[in-house]
Amino acid sequence: MVLTFSGNKTSVEVAVTRSPDVNLDGIVDQLDASILQLAIGCTAWMKCYNPRADLNADGTINGVDVGILEAFMGVTNSLADFTVLTLPSNISSTVYSQIASNVTFSSINSFAGKVSVNVSVATTGLNTLPSLFKMALATDSVMLATNGSVVFALKLTPLTAGDFAVNVTGTSGSLSHSAILTVHVGDFRILSATRLTFIDNSPASELVLLTSINGFSGNLSLSATVSPTVLNGPIASIGPAGVSLTSGWTASFVRVSTLHTPPGNYTLTVTSGRAATSHSFNTTLAVFDFYVTVFPDSVRVSPGNSTLVSVQGRAVNGYANDISLTILGLPSCVTSPLGNGTIVYVNKVGFPNASIVLLKVATNCPTSLSVVTVQAFDSSYGVYRRTHFTLIISVFEKPPRCDSNGTPNTEDECESCTLKRSECVECHYHSTSNKDCLRQAIAESGQDLPRSVQWHPSRLVPRPVRWPLGRSCSAENPVPS
Repeated sequence: MVLTFSGNKTSVEVAVTRSPDVNLDGIVDQLDASILQLAIGCTAWMKCYNPRADLNADGTINGVDVGILEAFMGVTNSLADFTVLTLPSNISSTVYSQIASNVTFSSINSFAGKVSVNVSVATTGLNTLPSLFKMALATDSVMLATNGSVVFALKLTPLTAGDFAVNVTGTSGSLSHSAILTVHVGDFRILSATRLTFIDNSPASELVLLTSINGFSGNLSLSATVSPTVLNGPIASIGPAGVSLTSGWTASFVRVSTLHTPPGNYTLTVTSGRAATSHSFNTTLAVFDFYVTVFPDSVRVSPGNSTLVSVQGRAVNGYANDISLTILGLPSCVTSPLGNGTIVYVNKVGFPNASIVLLKVATNCPTSLSVVTVQAFDSSYGVYRRTHFTLIISVFEKPPRCDSNGTPNTEDECESCTLKRSECVECHYHSTSNKDCLRQAIAESGQDLPRSVQWHPSRLVPRPVRWPLGRSCSAENPVPS
């Protein structure tokens, strides 16, 4: 539309997309000017914005709109036309909550005909982003009767926080009019750790932050669940379970117990919301563990000597830490200068994962058998793990010369052994002169005669024959004594 202002002969071309008759009473007058003045300076994403006062539909009510209205001051509308109106025209809501506004199309000056309906969404300026909403428009066209009106619902579900201008446009031939529904959408966000680590029987608490977005305020409920569900799996609780959120942030705490929980990875889900506005946050719960082994699990040492055992730390589900070792249950005559307080690095790159423990036995240490405890302590989590080994202190004796079948255990020491292991400790003899001695000793002990006898006359030095009864004989003393 071209407007010509007389006096200075200046012509100005102005785009007019909305009727200057702001209050739709059929005449452009001071009432329309008053309504426009109340909205001066307002933009499409402000609550004070009145779309009917934005005569050039640029999203801002300013002096240009005032100039348009003044140019039409006193003009009455006599052309067949229609109007479009949204009621309410300004709505505040939250994400995922459905909102609705009634759209009214009205005939003026005997307009009659079909009006096509289109809806678009603008965030800033006139950039349309319809994907920001789920829309349900009752119809895409209306049929207006002479001086009649049609009302239908526009339902919207906002998908994100922000301030939006929902533009409802009606078009019939060359006529096109629009009305703007201003929508203010608030939301909130859950913030917490993405991964938490636990060890068996190490309860812990984690802060959960709730932050307001775009002025969101209201009461929120909270809940916490853990998956998968297993026997003795992690147990989560949250407190407080309800908070009041205003602009800014508030906090709650989720507590996790892992008593006897099998090592593995679990998912903690914290959910908060009200009505249709709900959000969840997932945190990985990594439950790991460690244990220690000792090698060998049984050691034998004689008084006055030393022995070594190796203690190794082993990781379960990614455990990586250092542990201190303490040796418990040693006899008082045994010391461990390299054992107590030793550090083992479990599953840490570049560090040994085993510790050598030295056990020193005093010369006056009596014969004993002890179950010794190796205790490992992780100071980071305050947990202990234990293992055991057997410590035997005794004087070493030569092993039996024969096995249970009378077969020599050592070729150079027991070639002539013929007695069973339970009957023979040392059975060397070197000439036939021992034969009677051997038979007599066996007879007196109540034992059976040997199954066979091998003689070794090549041996020049007499060798005694010892019995379980403590009796012996030799070539010089053929009678057992």
